[in-house]
Amino acid sequence: MNTEKKEDTLVRNYKDSVFRMLFNEKKNLIELYNALFDADYDEDTPLEFETIEEVLFKTIKNDIAFTIEDRYIVLVEHQSTINENMAVRDLVYFSTIIQNMFSNKDFYRRKALILPNPSFIVLYNGTEELPDFETIRLSDQYRLEEENPALQLTVKVYNVNEGSATELLNKCKILWEYSRFVAIVRKYAEEGTMNNEVVQKILKECREEGILTEFLDKHGEEAVNMLFLEMTEEEARELSKEDGFSEGFDEGIQEGMRLTAQKMKQKGIDLAVIAECTGLSEQEIETL
Repeated sequence: MNTEKKEDTLVRNYKDSVFRMLFNEKKNLIELYNALFDADYDEDTPLEFETIEEVLFKTIKNDIAFTIEDRYIVLVEHQSTINENMAVRDLVYFSTIIQNMFSNKDFYRRKALILPNPSFIVLYNGTEELPDFETIRLSDQYRLEEENPALQLTVKVYNVNEGSATELLNKCKILWEYSRFVAIVRKYAEEGTMNNEVVQKILKECREEGILTEFLDKHGEEAVNMLFLEMTEEEARELSKEDGFSEGFDEGIQEGMRLTAQKMKQKGIDLAVIAECTGLSEQEIETL
């Protein structure tokens, strides 16, 4: 086995996520759209990805954005931690995507531009308590409260953890399977080190339950390791909060990365992978 090649693949896709890998497939995304909006589009429906990629915008990247039939644009974010700034982020994402849809001179023409109707969705599957459904509004963050704010943006937040948002999960089989996959990996992650033996146990359990069979046949080991790394980073982030570090300051961010690296190292993850994920050098990681 070419270990070096396998590690390169893991690192490249860790910057993405299992969620993005899964729902960047058109049939899965249309199934999700139908469940969210009670629609019945088939796989032949015109769909264009509008996702903002880090390659083009170094400081901006969202999970999935797409237009369907040129009529609706949907921005979907997957989160394992609660973010109260999601409405502000979606405002930036939407503005960036609209800017990419037209040339600069289009904005100065007399004729009105016709825009796709936007929807903003967050799918949450972290460990903190959250209701099955809630909404976040941009106006909630305005300094002054107004009855009819000039600019409003509403984000729909669904808790897609196993046992939550059952109506949505029952409508979307692929999302339910993803939720179950996360629950299985989380169960093993809480027990300790993620090695090849544990990965194979997870994949065996998923096969026996019929969870994401086609997807895991292609990306099995890679997907488990990616999700495990996400959970390790999430755990380290929570530890940094408990220790009184602020994510808004460089010191807090650096300490969070060190805690992430430390947790990864304890779980037997290769130093090169840890370095790529945290931005720390292998020498720094060895001293932790």
